[in-house]
Amino acid sequence: SIKKTSVRTAFLNGTGDGRGLKAEYFDNSNFTGLLSTRIDREINNNYGTGAPNVSGMGADDFSIRWSGSVQAPVTGTYVFETTTDDGVRLWINNNLVIDKWIGQAATAYTASVALQAGQKYNIRMDYYEGSGGASARLRWLTPGASQQVVIPSIYLFDGGATSSGPVTYEAENATRNVGVNNDHAGYSGSGFAQGFWNTG
Repeated sequence: SIKKTSVRTAFLNGTGDGRGLKAEYFDNSNFTGLLSTRIDREINNNYGTGAPNVSGMGADDFSIRWSGSVQAPVTGTYVFETTTDDGVRLWINNNLVIDKWIGQAATAYTASVALQAGQKYNIRMDYYEGSGGASARLRWLTPGASQQVVIPSIYLFDGGATSSGPVTYEAENATRNVGVNNDHAGYSGSGFAQGFWNTG
């Protein structure tokens, strides 16, 4: 089991070319008064009773918005988990999947989302701190894994996805002069046309 765990960890941390998410830091809880914009490699912060390392930001009444895209290393159902003190909202592929915009101690919430390997999906996480302790973390459980991990930066991109997922193209009456293949999911019939870039 140790070897299997090591292989899985190497796979999840050894591919992808992301560098993190765009992070916007605001000096209040309603996303006005922007103080700083930067790239955060991951969302895994425990500020205690202090504040993020942003000039001018107080220890209470602040908000952060992380945005960009997330890339799936394998196809399957992912379980995204937020743990925040206080409020959190999480969008995956432009769908609000976690909505807990409330004052609370550090609390975990999960949402399951089906993703296709290699695809990039828009992701956004809004967080606010009211008073007292402050923390924000985003993890996922990948298909086939046994435990949640903080999403590695290699799967996080500070720009949005160019597509929300696979695109379907259909032709009702057409003459085919390209090849047929079936090495990607999502088609109907016996396969899909391959080679649209060929002349003709």
